[in-house]
Amino acid sequence: MEDFESLSEKLARVTNECELLREENSRLRELLKNQPIPRTEGSIPDSKPASATSHQNAAADCGATKAAVAVPAQAAPELSTVEKISLFRALFRGREDVFAVRWESGEKAGYSPASIRDWTALRGVSKSEWKKRDKATRQLLPLTDQAIHDHLSGKTTIGVYPLLPNETCWFLAVDFDQKTWKDDASSFVDSCREWNVPSALERSRSGKGAHV
Repeated sequence: MEDFESLSEKLARVTNECELLREENSRLRELLKNQPIPRTEGSIPDSKPASATSHQNAAADCGATKAAVAVPAQAAPELSTVEKISLFRALFRGREDVFAVRWESGEKAGYSPASIRDWTALRGVSKSEWKKRDKATRQLLPLTDQAIHDHLSGKTTIGVYPLLPNETCWFLAVDFDQKTWKDDASSFVDSCREWNVPSALERSRSGKGAHV
């Protein structure tokens, strides 16, 4: 982001985003206070806060802004493990009956639905029929607090499916990867600010694109 955003612009942007996040945090705290989220099977008990590794991973995406703005410690009170998971569920709310797990195989990588495979059924068909039989026989796993805990602590990398069965969603993920991705992403964020829509900009894993 250094090469298409001046320090002053960055400072203004981060300050504005901090204010939006504080407002959103206050709103979510009120929601949690008035309508406590019930624990689901596999929920994480109140224990020690997430490890320092999770904080380092979270900071990696916004490292470019750290030097520009130092947020006072009192502005970001420490949340319990359960509160962090509840906040994650509120911000990245999608389907609860299924989630994705990232995989890597050599130079290939991608996401597949988390599931339990019926290997007996798969061994009974030819390789060309595996995909079809797997889809028909696998048991999809629901998104649990434990899965989110493992993601936030760096044990696994998961993804959520934002599009609900009724074709609505709670949030959007927009990918910019063409030659003009820098200008396109910047303009998109500007439009979000104009319409007072909370947004967050990050560099893609490859470094040659952006996500909002």
